[in-house]
Amino acid sequence: MTLETLIMNAEEEAVFLGNLLGDGHLQKRGLSYRTKIHHSIHQKDYVLWKYEKLKRLCGKNQAPKHITSKHDQQSFEFYLNSGSYLEKYHKLFYEPYFWKSSLCEEKEKVRYRKVVKKTLIEFLPRNPLLLAVWFLDDGSCRKDVFSGRLATQAFSKEEQFLLQQYLKEGFEINTQLVLHNRIKKQYYISIPASKKQFSNFVDLIKPIVDEIPSLKYKIENPRND
Repeated sequence: MTLETLIMNAEEEAVFLGNLLGDGHLQKRGLSYRTKIHHSIHQKDYVLWKYEKLKRLCGKNQAPKHITSKHDQQSFEFYLNSGSYLEKYHKLFYEPYFWKSSLCEEKEKVRYRKVVKKTLIEFLPRNPLLLAVWFLDDGSCRKDVFSGRLATQAFSKEEQFLLQQYLKEGFEINTQLVLHNRIKKQYYISIPASKKQFSNFVDLIKPIVDEIPSLKYKIENPRND
C-alpha cells in the first residue's frame, strides 16, 4: 500500500485525531503533509505509547528519539510518514489565511491556523480513545475536587461550543465554559464534579490511561484529608 492510498484504521485515527485536538500540528508542504508527535522528555512513556499505536504509519527509521533544542530543552518525538493520505485531516482542522511580515517587503504568504468547524465535529468518531489522547495532551484534574478541564483557550468561544456539543452528544458529558482571560476573551472547557460529570468522563478514558502508568496522576481522585 502506497502513502497515497494509505487509510488509517479506527484505532490509529482516534489517536491521531485526539492528538490534533490536543498538542498536535499537521503541516502542509506543497502537495504533501507531515506531522510530528512531540512531548517533553518527562512524557517519554506517552510518546512511546503513541508510537506503538501509530507505528504502521511510520517509516523503518522513524522510531522515537531524544531531542535537545538549542535552548537545552529536552523532548521526545517521532514523525509519521509524510504524504497526501493526511490531506483530508488537514482540511478538517485547518483554514488558510494571508500573512505578511512587517519586517520585510515580501508578498503575502498563505498560512494555516487550526480551527474547529461543524464538519470536523460531524467527522470525529465517538471513541473514548480519542477522548483519552485529547485529555492526556490538554487536560488536567483539580486536587481539591474531582473535576477537570481541557485547555481549549486557543479556540474561539463559538468553536468551543462545538466541542461542548461533541462531548454532550457523543458521550453525554455536560461541560461549562470558564473565563480564562477577560482581555483576550479566552475560555476553557470545564468538566464539573457535579452530577458526576468528570467521574463519568474518567470512567470512559481510564482503561486507556491505565496503559500509561506514569500519566495516571492526571485522573487521580483528590485528597480527602
